[in-house]
Amino acid sequence: MNAIALIACCKSKQPGCRPAHELYTGTLFRAQLAFAREGLGLAMNQIFILSARYGLIGAGQEIESYEASLAVMPGVARRVWLDRVWDSLRPRLIGRPVYVWLMAGKLYRAGLVERLRHHPNIHRVNLAPAGLGLGGQTAYWRAQLRCYHARLCPDCGAGLHEHESGLVYCPFCRLMDDVLIQPVQLAETVNRYD
Repeated sequence: MNAIALIACCKSKQPGCRPAHELYTGTLFRAQLAFAREGLGLAMNQIFILSARYGLIGAGQEIESYEASLAVMPGVARRVWLDRVWDSLRPRLIGRPVYVWLMAGKLYRAGLVERLRHHPNIHRVNLAPAGLGLGGQTAYWRAQLRCYHARLCPDCGAGLHEHESGLVYCPFCRLMDDVLIQPVQLAETVNRYD
């Protein structure tokens, strides 16, 4: 599967210059990164961080610690940031249909969801759950990772099966491939081909 994860940065960071996946220390960020790596099986070159200072950065890219947040940026600066992120992301969307997991709050995904929806190579955009606080989101991603390791459907608890195409599905829910991270009642899924 041609997939990428986009994870929002966080305030908690280690000092100095480090690879991005080591720099950010927030519990939500760590839970999302663990799910992208272990649950989805994504390689570092398929995981990107939405950084308030640097824009779109690869998880393995070395960056300096910083203090910045989209929450304190004026609207014009956020639009410039979004354009910069989109310009960096577009070349990575070329080729087979891409599944995108967007693990970010509303400020970091504002405008990005619409652009992804209209890109011809995006097959599906999976959004992080809406309406949960930091603790709820962290618990959500940890639960999704446990379901993945146990090979259980997070919606009904049934054992998951693997389709001949390599996609995982629940025989009771009849949900394919993204069943592991997108319980219907918690998260919005945008499917291009529905």
